[in-house]
Amino acid sequence: MALLLLIFFFFSCKGQDKDEKKKIDTKVYVANCKGKYSTKEKLTERGKTWSLNNNDIEKIMNLSVPLTEEEWHFSYPITPCNINIKGYLYKGKKYDLQINGGSYISFFDGKKT
Repeated sequence: MALLLLIFFFFSCKGQDKDEKKKIDTKVYVANCKGKYSTKEKLTERGKTWSLNNNDIEKIMNLSVPLTEEEWHFSYPITPCNINIKGYLYKGKKYDLQINGGSYISFFDGKKT
């Protein structure tokens, strides 16, 4: 009976360390915040303390759509908080990213934004 219980325990726990390793290896990017919103609203303490992990960034990138400069400038408020990432690998290509807390993500591949 003890051997059967031990075998069950081994198989029921198998793979749990992989999930734990994923949590540990997940990179977290913290926002850098300075100044006020484009609407002149002051930044709150809560607004200064946000971050994204790799999964969050992948979701944002997959949901993003191109905008013209006019659409971006007139349609979206800009927060004074950005996450800047150099050399982010996305779909086999490296990009420098800037993720604004309120409105945009820009991809730069070394030639085009």
